Amino acid sequence: MKLLSKPRINRLRSRLFYKIMGSYLVFMLLSVAALTFLINREIKGGLTILVMALFSLLAALIFSRKITSPIRKMEIFTRKVCNGAPAGTLLVESNDELGQLAKNINHLVLQQQEKIKLVHKEKRKLASAFTAMVEGVMILNSDNRIESMNNSLMNILGRREDDIINKTLLEVFRNMDLQNALERFKETGEPVLQEITLGGASPIILDVNISPIQGLSGGDEKTMMVFHEVTRLKKLENIREDFVANVTHEIKTPLTAIIGFIETLEEGAIEDRVTAEKFLRIISEHAQRLNRLVDGLLTLSSIELGEIKLHLEGISVVHIVENALPVIQAKARDKKLAIHHDIPTGLPLIMADRDRVAQVILNILDNAVKFTPEGGKVSITAFEDGGGYVVVRIADTGIGIPASEIPRLGERFYRVDKTRSRELGGIGLGLSIVKHLMKAHQGRVEIESSPGKSTTVSLYFPCSL
Repeated sequence: MKLLSKPRINRLRSRLFYKIMGSYLVFMLLSVAALTFLINREIKGGLTILVMALFSLLAALIFSRKITSPIRKMEIFTRKVCNGAPAGTLLVESNDELGQLAKNINHLVLQQQEKIKLVHKEKRKLASAFTAMVEGVMILNSDNRIESMNNSLMNILGRREDDIINKTLLEVFRNMDLQNALERFKETGEPVLQEITLGGASPIILDVNISPIQGLSGGDEKTMMVFHEVTRLKKLENIREDFVANVTHEIKTPLTAIIGFIETLEEGAIEDRVTAEKFLRIISEHAQRLNRLVDGLLTLSSIELGEIKLHLEGISVVHIVENALPVIQAKARDKKLAIHHDIPTGLPLIMADRDRVAQVILNILDNAVKFTPEGGKVSITAFEDGGGYVVVRIADTGIGIPASEIPRLGERFYRVDKTRSRELGGIGLGLSIVKHLMKAHQGRVEIESSPGKSTTVSLYFPCSL
């Protein structure tokens, strides 16, 4: 076969047909230029498609970013809100559905924040009230262990919170009455009120109210216990009961004697002059005793109610003691008691009511003479203590007072030896009146005693400025 030259090939435009076994085999002979053109056209077409595809991809990315970016912001924003972190405001600059959704989310978050602020505010109020309550408050969890308590209860118990939290009632209080009250509450579900006494040097009496905490979520069962300290109230109740009993007894005893002797006189004893005079003397003594009792009660009540006005002035204790001695010396002579006094003349004046100070000193001197056996001694001294007080000290060699009884000496009708006191004519109000009068003068009373040996009473009067 003869090869064609290049120029000839370029000029060739014919088609050759060969018949082979009844079929046709087609040969296309094209020039290089035509082939190049075709290839270039295909390349251009491919590049055009590629460029269009790239532009389409870029447009899709831009459009996708425009949609996904706000959604991503919303996702980050809502995650912060769910985690409780400060989220601020969701910024989505769009007027379409995403923009409206962002506005709705912002509105929802704002409402949620307002509600959270309100909850926190109420929580702070409750916490403040819980902390400031005078009553002790304790919360038990579902396992009956202490979950929380306020400062008042910690002060009552004298314990720190770390020593109490997550412990049981028995571990903290060691009181079976309280434990039994809790068990009764758990059995019935009804509020329980129980009085308990916590031991120690100074016993504490508490009224405990046990009740459920309502409205808790999650089905938690918690118990609230409120502790009211009633130690002082119980003491006042006891004093009131003692007072009523003592007044009744103090009034009834002389009245019974008076009525009895009067009835005896009416039955004919009045005809016997000697017997009648004896009975009348006894009636007179009991009547005077009743009069002293009434006067004492009226005086004490007036002092406590502030109805007695003190006429304060600068006075000398020397003059007060000198005026009191003649009154008491007659009783002292009957018992052969020696009375010694040593009052320096240069003492500062005291700011006091002259009559009330005389009443105080006479009362203490009368007790000293009354409870000192025959042949004993009573001494009166005075000095300046350097702290702005003039101290009048009255000491005797009498029967003395047990140390445990001294704190109660200012109580109404309280007597260390009731029988002996009544025999000596005491009504049990003297020291109570003294205590209240000294308090009204901004002073105080101190008592020291050795049973069977002596008693010393120190009266502290403020100096006159």
